[in-house]
Order: sequence, then structure tokens, then C-alpha cells
Amino acid sequence: LFDLDLATGVFLGRQGLFVRAAEALDRAQTGLERRPDPAREWELWRSRGDLARRRDDPVSAAAAYQRCLVLSEGRGEADRTAESRLLLCAALLDQGSFATARDLLADGRDEAFGGRFRTRLSAALLRGAAEVQAGRFREALLELNDARRMCRPGSPPDLVARIELEAGRAHAALGEPVAARKAYAAAAAIAPE
Repeated sequence: LFDLDLATGVFLGRQGLFVRAAEALDRAQTGLERRPDPAREWELWRSRGDLARRRDDPVSAAAAYQRCLVLSEGRGEADRTAESRLLLCAALLDQGSFATARDLLADGRDEAFGGRFRTRLSAALLRGAAEVQAGRFREALLELNDARRMCRPGSPPDLVARIELEAGRAHAALGEPVAARKAYAAAAAIAPE
């Protein structure tokens, strides 16, 4: 029943039925307590964090993603550790905890954020976004240029567009309107409809 309750919680959360989603995740947790499974425990906490972000509760999301990070580090799972760091970073950025998010991303740099390209590109993007939100625009552009260099013709368009959007924000804040317009135009040309 764990899988059914977890899937139900995720589905209901995406539908905006937050109370019912939380109830389904609670049932999934009860099932998990009866039959422990560390891999599924990570999935449960990730789903709890995702639900909290949908409810606009970044503090609860960060707590859930922190639990994911502890679980994945404890099991030595590099890809899930990297994913957990990114999720936690996003929740910290939602809270306005830019320095903490930046430090968390710097901590994971040595691990290369696992082997998945999307994860590495997301990490570079989030480092740049954290610098933009912290008002460190030159540093942001350095990070975002690193992310741009990673991009290839088949790179995920949502990430490429976000890189350009954040670069546009940094250029605009630095009083560089031509560069900002160029980045915004690139983002608009890439952005999925």
C-alpha cells in the first residue's frame, strides 16, 4: 500500500488538494513504519518536501529535503545526495537564505553533484540564481557562464531558458541593458510554451 498511498499523495498535491495529499503521505509513512525500506523513506520525504513547496511552505520543504540529504548521505548514494542538495537549495532560496544555499552548493562541488548532466547543470544554475538573489551580480554571471558552457544542443530547454533569465537579471541589475535584453530574448526564444 505504500506505493499507492505515495502516488496518491503526489497526485493530490499536484491537483492542489493539499490536505488530502498530506493524509495520503501520512498513510504511506505508517505503511513504511510497518515495513521499513530506506529507499522508499527517501521518496516519502522528497514527496513531503514537494508538497510543502506547492503549499508555499519553504521551511517545511527545507526540513523534508534536509531529511532526504541525511538519508542519502547515510547510504552513500551520490546521485540522491546531489538531488537532495539541489532540492534543499531551492527551498532555502525560497526562504531567502541565500548564503546558506550558496554554501550548500559549494559543499557539493567536490562531489560533482553525481553523474547526471541535468543535476550538474541544475547545480550550476542554482549557484548563479543564489548569487543573483544575494545581490552578487558579477559572481552570478561567472556561475551562469559556467552553466552556459556546459550546455549542448540537446540540453534541457527549461534549464537553458532559466540560465538566460538569471543572466538577464544580473545584467539588468548591473546597468547593462543591452546584455540584459540579449539574455531575456534568448530566454524567450528557448522557453517552452
